[in-house]
Amino acid sequence: MCGRYTQTADPAELQEFFQIDQIEIAKLTANYNITPSSDVYVVDELSGSRQLRIVQWGLIPSWQRDVKTARPMINARSESASEKPYFRDSFKTSRAIVPATGWYEWKTIGLADDDKTKQPFYLSSPSTSQLAFAGLLSAVRLDSGEWLRTVAILTTSPCPELLEIHDRMPVILQQDAWNEWLNPKSEAESLKRLFHPTSEGAVKAYPVSQQVNSNRAAGPELIVPISL
Repeated sequence: MCGRYTQTADPAELQEFFQIDQIEIAKLTANYNITPSSDVYVVDELSGSRQLRIVQWGLIPSWQRDVKTARPMINARSESASEKPYFRDSFKTSRAIVPATGWYEWKTIGLADDDKTKQPFYLSSPSTSQLAFAGLLSAVRLDSGEWLRTVAILTTSPCPELLEIHDRMPVILQQDAWNEWLNPKSEAESLKRLFHPTSEGAVKAYPVSQQVNSNRAAGPELIVPISL
């Protein structure tokens, strides 16, 4: 799964990278430890115009009326998201890109139960400043009349660099797939061919400090490599 990720670009940088037409949002603080329920950037398409928005990480389906009892889902399995009631409507009509500079996964180290630890690793691209995670959007109207907009990140099987660390990774969309993914007219079956792990060499991984385990930590020191 993808439970923590990083985003350090400002809206202007994201506009250039993702070829965004509209920006009508405030700037989020650079965050090296984005946690569930955080406000995050997403790229989606409205009436043929690509836009950058801010939503909350943790999808709540549009049919959920009591958000206080809802169980927000930060991830959705790409193999089944188009059929699962929780994600089905979003998959059909509200797909998005979640921009990220990298993400974290944890590897269980140690054989004996009393000796097991979870070592965090940071994963990013060696060749590009941004990763395009496949995301699903939803919007729920609150009693106040305001809209709560949320997102989940799709996951797939691991790339070669991740095989010994974790058994899932975010779906990373290549640039030539962005239009198809964001196009609301794209058919679910044709989109499934996009849900493959990245090829060998497209991701680099290295161990980082246990500081990332703290929700309060958010600085650049979190992605400094360490020796094991």
